[in-house]
Amino acid sequence: MNFLSHYYHELPVSDPYFVAGVIMPDILSNYSKRNGEKVRLNPSKLKAGVEAPYRSLADGVRQHYFVDGFFHDSGFFDEMTSVIEEKVHALDFQCFRRRLFAFSHVFLELMLDRSLLLEDRTIADNMYGLLEELDAKTVSGFFNLQEQEDHADGIARHIQVFTERRFIYHYADEERLMMILDAINSGFGNPAFTQSDRMQLTHLIHDMDGILRTEKFPKFPADS
Repeated sequence: MNFLSHYYHELPVSDPYFVAGVIMPDILSNYSKRNGEKVRLNPSKLKAGVEAPYRSLADGVRQHYFVDGFFHDSGFFDEMTSVIEEKVHALDFQCFRRRLFAFSHVFLELMLDRSLLLEDRTIADNMYGLLEELDAKTVSGFFNLQEQEDHADGIARHIQVFTERRFIYHYADEERLMMILDAINSGFGNPAFTQSDRMQLTHLIHDMDGILRTEKFPKFPADS
């Protein structure tokens, strides 16, 4: 799952630090790409200390991985990625020469976020509102506790920028979504989208919009 879907899956939730933890693995993935050095939290080795925000952050991170495990093994994931791949093969794309499954995986996750946005924009409004309540020093302190001192302040700042820029809203805009998908697909070693690819992808996006509107959002258990 992606940022907004992870948040939505946990509703109702009002703890900003738990929300930050739930999206933290995806935050770290983006931070690592920009920083050129991989930073990851091992959910089985997290240190929470006695501070309530630290415990909430740790609980959120663990819940992220717990839910992702169910999601990637679910019938919903298998069915939807198969549908995407079948539709790609039925259309005249030139840009998916490698790693179509990886693209289908990421595309599904972004489309789930888009589906939530198109249904109710306030879901994202509320998520960002909670993230605005985070204290950067607390986030930095959590990463110091995880022995990530070299990255603690940078990660805290990255979360602030993520909150300020609100790029998740871009998923509702087809042109911006297309740019995001083009960058992702190029990262898999594929050529940039041609004008024909963009036209075909517009059809694919609209098809998946319709399919996801009729699907029940996947719900999995909480980590215990």
